[in-house]
Amino acid sequence: MPKMSTVHRGVPNPIVLGRKFCGRCSRWRHVCFFTRNRHRKDGLSSYCEGCEALMRAERWAKISAAALEDKRERDRFWRERQRRRLGIPPATRRRIVLRPERVFLPREPIVRELVKIESRREFAKISGISERTMYRIIVGESEHIRLDLADRIATALGTPLGLLYELHWGAE
Repeated sequence: MPKMSTVHRGVPNPIVLGRKFCGRCSRWRHVCFFTRNRHRKDGLSSYCEGCEALMRAERWAKISAAALEDKRERDRFWRERQRRRLGIPPATRRRIVLRPERVFLPREPIVRELVKIESRREFAKISGISERTMYRIIVGESEHIRLDLADRIATALGTPLGLLYELHWGAE
């Protein structure tokens, strides 16, 4: 239950020296922490943004799974209705295989080639990949590399990507 301010209900809290009293956390906050509310006399909400976010989270936590599913369904219908109204064709679901950025390869063959490079800065410009990304690949922050990155690196090296990985998998 939120704490009530000492000011009577319906009467806005006064703004004193650019600050307003939050009725929930019982603190004086700067007016920039209150959202606009054109229905109130002072034009600001009763609660600070932090308290409003907490109340919103509490409300969402109380909603059942079935009610959430119903809301998602209504939102989906609304988006489709708006799309039809604007004449945009219906959304098509893409399979993960059709998105090359979601396909991962082992990073070892690429790392073996990147270590041989003398000027990483020049190679980064040629391949269109940042030096930081190249560093992360070499250091091994992840055990896989995205297909599109591997292809850019192989193209900049002048070696077909399939050949790099054929050598790798042929050695195992």
